[in-house]
Amino acid sequence: HRNGEVFPEMVLPPHGVIASVDGVPTCALWVYLSFGIGVAHVEWPVSRRGAGVRVLASAFKGAMDWIEDVCRSHNCFLIFANTLPKIARYLPRIGFQGEGARVFMFKALST
Repeated sequence: HRNGEVFPEMVLPPHGVIASVDGVPTCALWVYLSFGIGVAHVEWPVSRRGAGVRVLASAFKGAMDWIEDVCRSHNCFLIFANTLPKIARYLPRIGFQGEGARVFMFKALST
């Protein structure tokens, strides 16, 4: 769940990781791979409520290390993210660049 909303399992890509700290699941992260163009999109970060900032930072770094390994194994050269402001403030510490006020939006297509 994210902010009390139901987690959209049907849109999760096949590559994702749950990072644990001291054996306790602490955060999860997924990556969409764009085959043929070398670009990946990291998305759907979730974390354990009540975990401290340092614990979350450690878990998130471990999850991103795994995501980067997956991306390299698929010849990706760029990872991008649209994320929440708190997470965006942390991302430069692990090598992300960029700034700006973006709003994530989506449109569900009827079948």
